[in-house]
Amino acid sequence: MTLIMSVTSKCFAGGIGCGIAGFLTNPADVIKVRNQQFTDAKYHSFRTTSTTIFMEEGIRGFYKGAAASVLRECTYSSLRMGLYEPIKSQYAIFFH
Repeated sequence: MTLIMSVTSKCFAGGIGCGIAGFLTNPADVIKVRNQQFTDAKYHSFRTTSTTIFMEEGIRGFYKGAAASVLRECTYSSLRMGLYEPIKSQYAIFFH
């Protein structure tokens, strides 16, 4: 059995999947940005940065910017994932 997905389905699936991935990886992004942005002792390693964020801001501190990240991933990745195959197919027809 072969499953043929429409371009719309691929866009939707790509957007939802990447949106979920963006939400799940947001805490690591927050820690990375704090490490890059601040140079004081409480943000000098992954461990101390994550401990500082948790102690000062709670679990919600790890999800600052998550809405923007998910929105970006849903819009950008839906087009990127959904249109890749149709564009690749047209490219192959045009240049071969």
